[in-house]
Amino acid sequence: MIYSVIKVQYIFHNNISLHIEYIDKFVNRLQIIISAPGIFIMINIRIVVCKTFIFLGIYFSFALIAYSQEENPDYDLFKSQQILKIHLTFHIDSLLNNRNVDTKDHLGILTYFETDGRPTDIRVIVRIRGNFRKNPDNCSFPPLRLDFLTDNSEDRLFRGLEWLKLVTHCQTDSSKFEQFVLQEYLLYKTYNIISPFSFNVRLLDIKYIDSSGSVPTIQSYGFFIERPKQMAQRNNGELVKTTDVIFYKDLDKNSLVKLSLFQYMIWNNDWSVALLHNVKFVKTTIISSPIPVPYDFDWAGIVSAPYRVRYITDNEENVADVSYMGICLKKKELIPFFDFYFGVKNKIYSLYRDFPYLDDVQKERTLHMYDDFYSLIKKPAKANSKFKETCFSKKSVQENK
Repeated sequence: MIYSVIKVQYIFHNNISLHIEYIDKFVNRLQIIISAPGIFIMINIRIVVCKTFIFLGIYFSFALIAYSQEENPDYDLFKSQQILKIHLTFHIDSLLNNRNVDTKDHLGILTYFETDGRPTDIRVIVRIRGNFRKNPDNCSFPPLRLDFLTDNSEDRLFRGLEWLKLVTHCQTDSSKFEQFVLQEYLLYKTYNIISPFSFNVRLLDIKYIDSSGSVPTIQSYGFFIERPKQMAQRNNGELVKTTDVIFYKDLDKNSLVKLSLFQYMIWNNDWSVALLHNVKFVKTTIISSPIPVPYDFDWAGIVSAPYRVRYITDNEENVADVSYMGICLKKKELIPFFDFYFGVKNKIYSLYRDFPYLDDVQKERTLHMYDDFYSLIKKPAKANSKFKETCFSKKSVQENK
């Protein structure tokens, strides 16, 4: 019956899920209680129950979509594929010497330049963010967060934005680390090809200018990352806000498998659904399953940042090792996903070949690693056998292990 396959899920503070399966159990009990002459009553009860939950599901689904569309302004910052030239002026020395003070704010000016060279100034608060890269032993220049002070409601690029994450270069005066920034940027752009449920990014040519004049100007690449709420609204959805466990079995299967293959393709083990690590979740309707959305790819083998190699080596792991961290599937179930990846292969390769800022050595190395991935999935039986070594079984999925 239709009511048995409809799943209505309400997200409360403790993430209680209400499933139609309970209605099925209730009706089955009625079958025992009601005698044969009362079968007509039982059928009517089923119809009323079914209609009620269908109505509620449709009502709340449209309500959520309408809300998302109403709150979804048209952001210009992430529309353009062109690099954006900006200057960020603040007290650099003070920021670098106060890394362990989480609440330390640094007043600054963000200046961006239009294509005709015309500058626009926006007042911001500059904060240090992150965990691993925040440590000066790992990065001489930490990742940043910019909170906007100026009323930018009319600004062409930043209107409506309260804050943004800024991915920085980690080590100053190193062209190699600039290439790592570009590699991570391209991984975000690659997943944009895989799924619209992905974070938009905007590449930046940045000058960090010290307001005190005591630190030389630093110039490097970086990029802004779309805010999670903005990403969800762009897809007519809403973030699942939770600190509790998200179960693999409750996620949108199609999205989860595509994400898992992507992480395998880029050689990234630094993510986890069970630990809520480097993954956000979006629901497009009340009755839909959460869609996982990945972020933070600097530990991917494609990027090959030195701190990743050092960490893996110190922990006596194989630097070249990558695990498939998706759910276990049969070969016939994997084939449609392999076909999908072959369908987007040319777009992915063109993204790298046409990107002018990544050097040729990095391009060749990256595409060679992608070739290895495509060679593997070209043989579904071999790929399935490889994935079974580390995939999550049905039991593991149910227990989130």
